[in-house]
Parts: sequence; structure tokens; C-alpha cells
Amino acid sequence: MKNQIVNATVNAAKNEERFPANCLLQEIAPLLQEYFIGLFETKKQALRLSFPNGQNFKLTVRECK
Repeated sequence: MKNQIVNATVNAAKNEERFPANCLLQEIAPLLQEYFIGLFETKKQALRLSFPNGQNFKLTVRECK
């Protein structure tokens, strides 16, 4: 039964429409906010993370072809 559910989920994922990189970042940002305290800013294909200790990071996403 579990394998059938997994197979159905995989098949549904295969049929999903393609999505742009910025949509992926918009989905990732809230997950990171659950684990980290800081400022999260999404711009185009990048997510800027600024932490209270002064560290700054930029996560970029682009589709590999």
C-alpha cells in the first residue's frame, strides 16, 4: 500500500508544470525561517539571509539544463 502511494505521488510530480527559480526560492524561504532568526529577502533568483551576528549569505537558484 505504501509503495502505491509513493508511486502515485511520484507520477503526480512528473506531471506538474515547470516552475521558475524564484518560485522555488519562495518555497524555501519559509522553511529556513523556521530554523533561523534573521532577515530573509527574496529578489529575482536569490535569497539574501542577514543574521543578527552580522553574517550575510546569498542563496541563488538557477535551473540546470
